Amino acid sequence: MSSSSITVAAVTKNATLLGSLGIIWAATRKLRRLVPAVRIVTGRIPSTTEYEMPYVAILEGSGSRGVRTDKTQYPRVSASFHIWVPEARVAEGEAIEAAVTETYAESDWPYRFGRVIDVLDEGPGIKIQPQRTEFRYWEIIKIFTLCLERTRRRPCVAPPWSSGGSGSSGGSSLSGRASGSGINIVLA
Repeated sequence: MSSSSITVAAVTKNATLLGSLGIIWAATRKLRRLVPAVRIVTGRIPSTTEYEMPYVAILEGSGSRGVRTDKTQYPRVSASFHIWVPEARVAEGEAIEAAVTETYAESDWPYRFGRVIDVLDEGPGIKIQPQRTEFRYWEIIKIFTLCLERTRRRPCVAPPWSSGGSGSSGGSSLSGRASGSGINIVLA
């Protein structure tokens, strides 16, 4: 791992997931040359007149629960890069999309709540040209699925009423007993 990778990992480990995506952009020379870090926004899509083009919005989409153990969760979350370029510069937008794919696909890094363990490329970017009268531009949407590893802050523990629990304060306690048709709960 290069020294710049170690520095990025040291910074991203304290960032949110979206923040870590922005930090990686700011730390990647090829991406900065195409779109300066000051024209990257996270968590919202700005007005098309708010920033000089090209600019990029990075959004976190919905996720799935994934696999879970008593100590770790492995959810999947979508992340989309919305790239805006003037109408006459669609090739520039395609170059930005290619650089985004090269930088993020199949990568991993730490972030505040765990680690991104893989980034799955969901295919070519979607190109949209809105029909606006005041100006013309292209939006290219590049989508990834981020596979995460989140360490649980408190590992799952048995509830106080299970066998061996010490949650009772002298009153009634619950105990479980297996039977042929399921579990019977008995107040003791």
